[in-house]
Amino acid sequence: IRKAFEVEIGVRVLFEQPTIAELATAVEKALAGGQKVRTPALQRRPRPAATNQEALLAHLDTLSAAEVQALLQRVLDNKQPADAFSEKPGAAVGEP
Repeated sequence: IRKAFEVEIGVRVLFEQPTIAELATAVEKALAGGQKVRTPALQRRPRPAATNQEALLAHLDTLSAAEVQALLQRVLDNKQPADAFSEKPGAAVGEP
């Protein structure tokens, strides 16, 4: 509605005016009242390559089943494994 009609109406109107006819009336009232768009619509931006995510996935591939289980248990126990991914590959989780 904002983009098509260049008018600002609240989300609440969509629920209070549930039919197309009622919504059209609300848009017409907003246009007549001069309720122009105050802020531009948000535009999606492409995200940069997730190098940290790639490094994390590469590190996870080096863990044994026991290490993965221990790491998951730490996460489920709501402990922050802050150093878990800076450890040496092949070392048990929790050991530097």
